[in-house]
Amino acid sequence: TPLHIAAHKGHVKIVQLLVQQNPDGRNDKDSDGMTPLMLAVLGGHEDVASVLLLKGARVPDTDRQGRSSLHLAVEQGHESMLRLLLDH
Repeated sequence: TPLHIAAHKGHVKIVQLLVQQNPDGRNDKDSDGMTPLMLAVLGGHEDVASVLLLKGARVPDTDRQGRSSLHLAVEQGHESMLRLLLDH
């Protein structure tokens, strides 16, 4: 979806706009089971992740391989992202 692409690329203003227009899309999964939050985590985009978390993105959701956003943050070595996720 456009939200997945914006989250993956780190376009925080577009993410804000898309979530405002369609709040339910914040937890939609792509064909790999990835949510916009997971893609933001993979890209290391803390500003995007923060927006999604404030809008109700679910940290425990898992992809088709059973990985959550927390798993992805650890795999990528994003310590500050991990702290952000744990705080929500």
